[in-house]
Amino acid sequence: MVTIFWRDIPAQVRADTADGDTERLLLEPRFQHAIDRAATVAGLTDTHSYVAQWRRESAGIDGEPAAAAHARAAELDRAYPRDRLEALVANGGLEPPSPEPRSEEEQTHP
Repeated sequence: MVTIFWRDIPAQVRADTADGDTERLLLEPRFQHAIDRAATVAGLTDTHSYVAQWRRESAGIDGEPAAAAHARAAELDRAYPRDRLEALVANGGLEPPSPEPRSEEEQTHP
């Protein structure tokens, strides 16, 4: 199974079936809208720059490919609520850096 991303925003899930077909699932339109907005924020609106940002992540499949693809699409839908997509858009499609963990001293003496 392959998940296709534009930078860090998922867009599609693909899984090959036993008979050689491919199950392709586009994620909800909100993902493509986020990708388009993030590309504008990042200044990657020309075709070459935009296309160069696509990447794939492969993973094994347990069970039937179509069911696995649907499960992965549902998982991504839950993992990327509106606020996470908005943060990705604001950062040009890249996951914003995580805040640095506070030291033990900072935690005990705010």
